[in-house]
Amino acid sequence: MKMHDSEANIDTELVGRLVAAQFPRLAGLPVTPFRSTGTVNVIYRLGDHLYARLPRVARWARDLETESHWLPKLAPGLSLQVPEPVARGRPGGGYPWSWAIYRWIDGQPYADELVADERQAARDLAGFVTGLRRADTAGAPRAGRRPLRELDAPTRAAIESAGAAIESAGDDIDRDAVTSAWDRARGVALHQAVMLIPYYRETNPGMAALGRRTVGQVLADLRARGGGAAGPGPSARSRW
Repeated sequence: MKMHDSEANIDTELVGRLVAAQFPRLAGLPVTPFRSTGTVNVIYRLGDHLYARLPRVARWARDLETESHWLPKLAPGLSLQVPEPVARGRPGGGYPWSWAIYRWIDGQPYADELVADERQAARDLAGFVTGLRRADTAGAPRAGRRPLRELDAPTRAAIESAGAAIESAGDDIDRDAVTSAWDRARGVALHQAVMLIPYYRETNPGMAALGRRTVGQVLADLRARGGGAAGPGPSARSRW
């Protein structure tokens, strides 16, 4: 199922044609779709040790060029594995943008039931982030994050929409509590989470579930720190 407007038509046959035409040495590998919560690229396994990533829409196609340059530079200083670019594909065979092949990393996406020690998982993640912060990023492109003040209106609209989506599914979201949580880190997390819920409710339920989980974690943290539901008034708005 397509997730975005103007998304390319991508299927197993297309990927097989692209690989065979541009990388004949890999033509004999089985091509298998890989289901994930990812929203930027479609992923296909190529045998046991490689995979292809194809951007879904035009605006993300240039990211592969950035990745091919920066991932090899960052990898030596990081404590966890990151994708290893193997080859860059060209437009062709009915696909309009560049695409790429990477080496497969064994593992599973994060899930609560797979983590025996959340504190250690947090330390592992912190070590990875610390490595990123130490990297020499001179000449790197800007992340493109907008100031939280600019995200205030769309986030509030998404809270209403996400609340309606969750309630229609039989769950509930405390909209006042969510609105009152707008410290900077919480604001970033909530902006992303509440935008995910209505957007991917039908096309990517796994991603929508991650959004609902994030909202729940943010509110649990707020309650643990003695925060309350201030409502959508000026005091909450000023935190942006």
